[in-house]
Order: sequence, then structure tokens, then C-alpha cells
Amino acid sequence: MNLIKRSCLLTVLCLLLTACGADSPTAPADPPESPPEEIAGEPVSGVIFTYNGKDYDLQERNPMVNALMAKTPVGGTIVVEGHIVPNVAYYGIFDTETETFIKDIEGANLTWRDDDISTAAYSLWSEIYDYDGGLLKKLDLSDSEYISGLTWKDSQHLTVEISSINSESPEALEITVGEEPALAFPPTEETVWAAAEKLDWVLNPKETQSWAEDQIFYALEREDQTRASISCAVAEGNRVLMEGCAVTLLPDKPQFAWEDWQEAVALAETLYGGFSEGELYQTLSGQEIPEPDIPPEGTDTPTGQESLSWEAELPAGYGRVQWSISAGTVEHNFPSPVIQDWRVTFTVSLYESREAYESISA
Repeated sequence: MNLIKRSCLLTVLCLLLTACGADSPTAPADPPESPPEEIAGEPVSGVIFTYNGKDYDLQERNPMVNALMAKTPVGGTIVVEGHIVPNVAYYGIFDTETETFIKDIEGANLTWRDDDISTAAYSLWSEIYDYDGGLLKKLDLSDSEYISGLTWKDSQHLTVEISSINSESPEALEITVGEEPALAFPPTEETVWAAAEKLDWVLNPKETQSWAEDQIFYALEREDQTRASISCAVAEGNRVLMEGCAVTLLPDKPQFAWEDWQEAVALAETLYGGFSEGELYQTLSGQEIPEPDIPPEGTDTPTGQESLSWEAELPAGYGRVQWSISAGTVEHNFPSPVIQDWRVTFTVSLYESREAYESISA
């Protein structure tokens, strides 16, 4: 009897499971996707520069542009900078009056002078170009070096920053990118006056002398009682400048320091012409200070005389410099003289070349 009951119960359960499976509802299908809605204010594709409410796609100017980096006003233009790859950018020159792009530049380190975009210069790899794309300079760089900055020093000189993957500190290189304006030589009194005034020298026009058309002498002084004479001449077709500075009545024996004579070197460099600003001083002051030349004692030898000498050979000319000291007032007491004060002289001589110096000195 129990067996019959179990069989009946199993049969009922099977029938119920079968009925449930037959009557299972079908899963509903996914609802159809609704069309995407436009979002107000969503930016359009491209790299967009906006001016006066109007959009300009930089990729239409250069398809390699992938990001807007900067917008810099320059005079009546805006320099729109876009990123292309590391060390290469896009510069679009946008005229704010016509509201149009007037030039496209591909390069790096764009720089200019006096709020005038026409003075622009930029680099592309190892080459430097002007605003119109003319080659200004090609640098000889190693594989690890690259141009990391450009700065105008003046209208003829650019300071180039050169970095290297092998060095943490960049190096600065000054290059000439334009012809120097010809400087009249010998320089006129107006030229000497202007150059002297910038360096805190005062020209004494009463002592200016000229013996011939190509020979002239100028006298200058400073507030510290330093006196200078400048003699300019054209000898054998070559320019020659000689500058002599003197300081007297010094209570202590002078010690040499290049900083004391920087303005004197700068004045000679400026009046001779052809040098980059500070080029002569940097070349000279970068040399070691030699052992002093002390002449043997004699009746014609000034007491305490010592001298130091340097020379510099540069594309703009050949220079010779001498610093010399000697006793000023001397009391000739027995057994040895007593020096009461000292005098120091500093001379700069400039020639067009070493060969010109040797020819004139022969």
C-alpha cells in the first residue's frame, strides 16, 4: 500500500513539472535603441581656435595638429600654437583685422622682437629660419643635442639654447644671423661720445686731435679718476685701435682683476666694430692669468714694475692686452727705496688680424 502511494506521488510530481515547462513564458526581446540625442554645446571635431565667436579648425591648416597649446597676441596678430610632436609645433599667424590666417609655420622655439611678428625666427631640428622661411643658420649638432630655445639679443644676434639628453644643463650659443652695419672708422666724435656715455666714460672734446683724415685721438675719463686715451688709424689699409688707461696715486700695490677693466675692453670693442657685444671681454677673461713679467733691475727700470699680457684671435680681429704696475712716488732711502703710491696702466690694441699686426710692427 505504501508503495502504491509513493508511485502515485511521483507520477503527480512529474505531471506538474511537465506542465510548468510547457507553460514557461518567453523572455521579452531587447527594446529598440532610440536615436542619439544631440547635446547642446557639444564641441565639433578638430582642434578649434575661436576668435570673435567664430571657430577655426587648425587641422584644416595642418592635419598633423592634435592639440591647441597657446594663443599669444603680437602686434595686430595672434600667434596660435598647436602641438604636432615633441620638438615640433604648428604656429598659425592670425590677423585680427582681417580675421584670417596669413601664415603657417611648422617648427619650434618661435621668437620675435619689439612686438613685431615679421622679426620672428624659429628652429626646425638643427636649422634656424626667419619669418619668411629663409635659412638663417644650420648648426652642427650631435645626435644627442637639440635646440631648446631661441632669444633675440639684437637685430643681428640670436642666443641659441642647446640641450642634450646627456646633460642636465643647456648651453648658450650666440650666433650672428645678419650683416653688421658698417661702422665708420676711425669713429666720429659723436660715435665715441655715445659709446662712452653708455659705459660711464666722459669724452673730453677739447683734447680731441686729428693729424690726418684716417688718424684721430680721443681723451676720456671716469669718476674714479681713471683716464683713457684712444688712438684710431688706418695703417697699410688696416684698421688699428689703441686704447690706454691709467690710474695713479694708489695707496696700495694693485692686484689684477678682469672685472676692473670690463668697461675699458667693451669701449675698445665697440669703437673698433665687428665684434659681438662682450665677445672680446669673454674671450680674454676666460684665459688664465699668467705669471707676472718682472724685468731685471736697472737704472731705466721703474721701481716695482710688473706686467701681465694676453692675446685673442677672433674673426672680427686680433687683440693684444697688457696690464702693468709700477711705483709712483718713491723715496730713495738707504738701503732700499720706499714706495709712497702706485700707478697702473691697462692697454688694448686691436688689429684686423695677427698678420696685420706683424706687418705693422715689423
